[in-house]
Amino acid sequence: MCIAFVDPLADKYPSMSAFMYTAGNPVMLVDPDGMNDDDFYFDKKGKLIKYVENDQPDRVFVATGETKVEPNDPDLVPEPVYKQTNMSSNEVEKNMNNNGYKKVIKEETVIEETTHIFTSEPNMTETESSSSLILKIEDTKYKYVEKGKSVSKANSVVKDIIKVKHTHHSVIEKNRVVKTYEYGYKKDNTQKTDNVIIFIINLISAIF
Repeated sequence: MCIAFVDPLADKYPSMSAFMYTAGNPVMLVDPDGMNDDDFYFDKKGKLIKYVENDQPDRVFVATGETKVEPNDPDLVPEPVYKQTNMSSNEVEKNMNNNGYKKVIKEETVIEETTHIFTSEPNMTETESSSSLILKIEDTKYKYVEKGKSVSKANSVVKDIIKVKHTHHSVIEKNRVVKTYEYGYKKDNTQKTDNVIIFIINLISAIF
């Protein structure tokens, strides 16, 4: 029995089959979980050489140790030669953490329905109350930031209004909204502090 999994971003690309892997280009692209992410360039020891944020499927490249010179490069600067490789999301996460990065920003594109209700009493001004309901999540992205950079906020940006429906006392809007969630953290300086204390103790011991 064969089980086929539908791409979680199928609604975002209606012109493409929901069962098509890497947009029909498995030789050049890798997409382990069907979500949009970034490009990662590592050397053979796992050291991060370059990290590029984009809206393409996950791609991981490892330097072969060879270099090449682009013919159109006026300075003829040798560039590393990379080979694309398969790497799980957990492996990418581990390598990025080892290189001083942490995945802390989550961005969701959602279809959201907002209802605005307008009421008025005699001899009073009109008042409005609003409520929102997420109908479905279209896309989820994660971004890496360097450790030590603290972020702690959440925001939503309405990208476009898909549909508006008017009733007697209300307006119902169906929106495509980008919701960004940022999680803060602090750099661990415990080890550095301990090293300074040990140095001072050793220095005092050497003097006396």
